[in-house]
Amino acid sequence: TQEITIPKTYKEAIAHKDQKAWRNAMDEEMNSHRVMETWQIVEKKSDMHVLKSKWVYAVKRNEYGDLLKYKARLVAVGCNQKYGVDYFDTYSPVMKLTSLRLILALAAHNNLYLRQL
Repeated sequence: TQEITIPKTYKEAIAHKDQKAWRNAMDEEMNSHRVMETWQIVEKKSDMHVLKSKWVYAVKRNEYGDLLKYKARLVAVGCNQKYGVDYFDTYSPVMKLTSLRLILALAAHNNLYLRQL
């Protein structure tokens, strides 16, 4: 397995010896956001609190340690959010293992495809 240094910032990623792979990973992430319509560009109003974002990088490997792909995620820096200003409710969707088994059994029995979000 080859050792790959993982960039910690965008500047490091675009100056990295594997910059083309990191740029492709970032392009793939942005395209995914466009396709899934996870955000939209809006005009900033004076009373808006804008959250910063940052890139998080990783490499994916198979069970033998061989490189599969470069991965980049654009994430919001959520620690800057204020309750009642940036968000009002929080929740954590959790599924019980018995419920998951039932859904998998029903999908298998009915020849259905499942997708995880």
